[in-house]
Amino acid sequence: MGTRLESLPTPKEYPELLDAILLLQRANRSSSLGVGIPGLIAKDGRVEIATNVPCLSGMNVGSDISKIIEKPVFQANHLVCFAVSELHGGSASKTGCTVCLVFGTGIGATLIFDGQIFTGANRMAGEIGSSPLIGLEPTRSIEDVLSGASIPLDVRTGVNVSEHEVWMDRCSRFFQNICYFYDPASIVLLGGIASSHGFLGRIHSSLQSDMLRAPSATSISYSRFGESSGVRGVALLTSSSETVAKLISQGIVFRFGPQVAR
Repeated sequence: MGTRLESLPTPKEYPELLDAILLLQRANRSSSLGVGIPGLIAKDGRVEIATNVPCLSGMNVGSDISKIIEKPVFQANHLVCFAVSELHGGSASKTGCTVCLVFGTGIGATLIFDGQIFTGANRMAGEIGSSPLIGLEPTRSIEDVLSGASIPLDVRTGVNVSEHEVWMDRCSRFFQNICYFYDPASIVLLGGIASSHGFLGRIHSSLQSDMLRAPSATSISYSRFGESSGVRGVALLTSSSETVAKLISQGIVFRFGPQVAR
């Protein structure tokens, strides 16, 4: 796996997005390609819903790219890619439950139980950002209320003190719910809000003081790979690891195109 990282602005139209992916692939001359999808993926690999990149909805990105480049393409939900990274030298626990949580402009998670990624019967396990936040109107989800994209700058930075405290209290209750629902051995975080100064300290404090029992056995930390963890997981999709092979057999990672020599 190489260390070269490049980025381009995300195009709004699907043909332009494919062109951008192909440009990066050709520049790196890779023999195969990993793709992380920010949305729900159907059993055939088609993207069902991609709220933050609407042009992906209804498209089979991996299949389309593999037909163009005539090379293997490995595709998974971007949160699964984050979890794959944390399973390979990251902070995921080998026993018990790990919640790999993105907390930034969007909110979502992948669950790991005893070293195995779990997506659920309907492939929605971890889509906690779409869940309503108890105590608010049912049309508003956790992501609507807590994500970086949903809150004014003065609240995010703490300039508006009263509103910031309300938002912080809701964040604390959200993390308490995660601990009550999953009782995880570890919570591994990504995202701009999660990495902001003082955020983790406030969360730790609320978990210790406001729960029925303080989750002292639960570690909460930012990914040791930083914001590169998800990209690292995408690259690992193209590896021959046992973890990825099992995820392909389970239909969690999708493989398109010709066979690649190992």
